Amino acid sequence: MLIDDESEALTEVLAVTVRAQCMRCGIGLDAQLTLARAQRLMSLCTTCRGAILHQPVLAPGYRLVRELGCGAMGCVFLVYNEALEQRRALKQIIPNATLTPAEWTRALGMFLREAREQAALRHPNIVEVYDVVHTQGAIPAIVMEYVEGISAEKLLETEGHPGLPLSKVLHIAFDALAALDHAHRAGVVHRDVKEGNLIVARDDTGRMVTKLADFGLARSYQQSGLSGLDTPEFMAGTVPYMPPEQVLRFRDVKPPGDVYAMGATLYRLLTGLYPLAAHNDDRSSAFLAILETPHVPIAHALPAIPPAIGAVVDRALAKDPGHRWPDAGAMLHALRAAVPQRWLSSSEARRRPHKQWLHRIGEKIVARPPGDDGQIRSLSAHSDDDRRGVSFVRELGVRRGRDPRAFLARSIGVPG
Repeated sequence: MLIDDESEALTEVLAVTVRAQCMRCGIGLDAQLTLARAQRLMSLCTTCRGAILHQPVLAPGYRLVRELGCGAMGCVFLVYNEALEQRRALKQIIPNATLTPAEWTRALGMFLREAREQAALRHPNIVEVYDVVHTQGAIPAIVMEYVEGISAEKLLETEGHPGLPLSKVLHIAFDALAALDHAHRAGVVHRDVKEGNLIVARDDTGRMVTKLADFGLARSYQQSGLSGLDTPEFMAGTVPYMPPEQVLRFRDVKPPGDVYAMGATLYRLLTGLYPLAAHNDDRSSAFLAILETPHVPIAHALPAIPPAIGAVVDRALAKDPGHRWPDAGAMLHALRAAVPQRWLSSSEARRRPHKQWLHRIGEKIVARPPGDDGQIRSLSAHSDDDRRGVSFVRELGVRRGRDPRAFLARSIGVPG
């Protein structure tokens, strides 16, 4: 039987109540949805959702420490691996809506693809994936590296006036672009680059390091359309960071799409604003603006930005992918060339005092009797480098729950 357009449109909006089933305990649930989606559904009942969120049953060998955060389709927990005596992050898929079997299959497929894509990308600026475990029957979880830091988004909220200092944003940009460059060379596009997916932390020397996380929308652009997960009508991403091609052809996004998102991220970190005025005003024309409205040049929002650096950001935000940098490696090269060499040199010099301090006086401190930190106290009155070194060792000791002497011994390679 043929259905005319008017009747078909009416069918789309008529809501009915159908029976769904909790995928954890199996009890029946009532769900409101349109006739077009009236079929057998899968979801989580309120009781099971609460149990997973507040008392998740972890895989053997893992102990729950605390919840780190939740999103639309999952939560991340801090867990402790008792055999390895190490902390890990565990990301568990937890549906936040009633799904049809096809939608649940797609969600599972994308979740597992995230694990595979990210596990294959071994890089110091990418959060490492270790394993996939099943913690609630058929509900999987990804075991990942735990990075003790905060997102660049949170950093902007707490330290932005309204944007972050250029020097700090450059550090974040160099690390993030290096991570994306590695992904692009491996044939993978991220498709959700934003400050919320950049984790800013400190390494063992006190140097700021940024790691790229959340490859939930990532895919191999060299196998476009082969997975069956990204259908032509499917679209996903974070609106202010989406390039035009991601709105029009989500599954065909290639490295220039990540370049656009990286440009939008740097714009946001530097100015506290989104590149498109419609996104700052929360207008209903947000999607149309992505396709038709040019971004506000960054020099208009931040007049003090060096022209060469502003030009790199502006080019990344071009509507036409062919007018952007072809990939993250090219953008990284351009950004480094735009930064005066004296800035890079002085920036590198600021990273060294901790290491110089450790090797200069580390042996003397380790040689002191246990419990005697007089050497540390006396050295703190010497130079600026010494004071920074003392502060660094004390901070690291508190953060790691270690005796500073033990850390020094390990750093300089002598018995503690």
